Amino acid sequence: MNDESKITALMNAYTFGVGGGDVRFVEIFKRFTNTSITVVTPEQGVAFINAHGLTAQALVTAPDDSGTSALWSYPLRTLRALGILSKKKDHGIIYASSDFLPDVLPAVVFRKRGMRYVQVVHHLIPKPHIRHGGMLNNIISYLMQRISLNLIKMSADLVIVVSPLTKRNLIDLGFNESKLFMNPNGMDPAYFDGVVPGPVKYDAAFLGRMHVSKGIFDAVKIWKEVCKTHPEAKLAIIGGGTSNVTRELMDEIQGQHMENNIDLMGYLDRDAAFQLIKSSKIFVFPSHEEGFGIAILEAMACGVPVVAWDLPVYRDIFHEGMLRAPMGDMGAFSRNVTALLDDERGRKKVGDSAKALSKSYNWEKISSSEREIITSSF
Repeated sequence: MNDESKITALMNAYTFGVGGGDVRFVEIFKRFTNTSITVVTPEQGVAFINAHGLTAQALVTAPDDSGTSALWSYPLRTLRALGILSKKKDHGIIYASSDFLPDVLPAVVFRKRGMRYVQVVHHLIPKPHIRHGGMLNNIISYLMQRISLNLIKMSADLVIVVSPLTKRNLIDLGFNESKLFMNPNGMDPAYFDGVVPGPVKYDAAFLGRMHVSKGIFDAVKIWKEVCKTHPEAKLAIIGGGTSNVTRELMDEIQGQHMENNIDLMGYLDRDAAFQLIKSSKIFVFPSHEEGFGIAILEAMACGVPVVAWDLPVYRDIFHEGMLRAPMGDMGAFSRNVTALLDDERGRKKVGDSAKALSKSYNWEKISSSEREIITSSF
């Protein structure tokens, strides 16, 4: 038997921006006590775990390659992870923090007799023809995840999912239900209660990676609709991404003549981001696909009401504090926004409900559950 106090974690797919899965990994494992944690990650991943308070040994698979396409960086990181792990004699538990191949392949290869392999799956990528974005990228992403899922199904001892929907999806794909455990994402209530709102500058805010799947181009069109009745309304878009996507988004803003109504804030540190969100009236999140929606939960913890597309995953998680619109109906989305802008009392009521709901998802409890799942399942 391996010692469950030793965990080798793969966060090898970490790239530009901050994803919900990266936040989940750090917040859970920085609360593990009496545990030796080794993290296999690129250089920017080391900076991320250090900034977020996780004490761990880092095994670096690549220099900062944030500006490099994943098509190039992921294979190199995978090969380096295999080389690094081949020299490490005592892995304990192998924990893959994402279902991207740079995390999955090394975990599969180094799962030895007596070693235990724990895999986290956040969400399933939609089929290419129904996913927004370039078709070639969609096909590659979909096929790579299907390869990962097949490897996970054959090799993982334990699979943790963050939503009931993802669990149902994996069962439909033939996963052994006895190996699937649901443990959601969370937030730190003490932190969010302590966030001091900044000066009120924005009617709404968005926080997420600058990626087409996050609905950032929808946000521009939606905000143009809002400005038809609220011409002075301002939206802040917070998040990092590739220069190409950022440039395309700037072009879209200019093309829609929204330069005076939408500000691209780029990446902001945690405190600055949530001070801005907490001072905003609404949080808009037109993402097309989510495994959970950790950005929504964090906005709710700020007491800010949320407007989003009506994704099935939200129905299991966010039954309060949110107004939803049918996917693609820009008019319905913008009407939800303007309804909240025009009704201060109603906005506060939805925001209070959002904050109350967020308290159900506490990192302390979720971290404890993760440890219990891991230690009691072998």
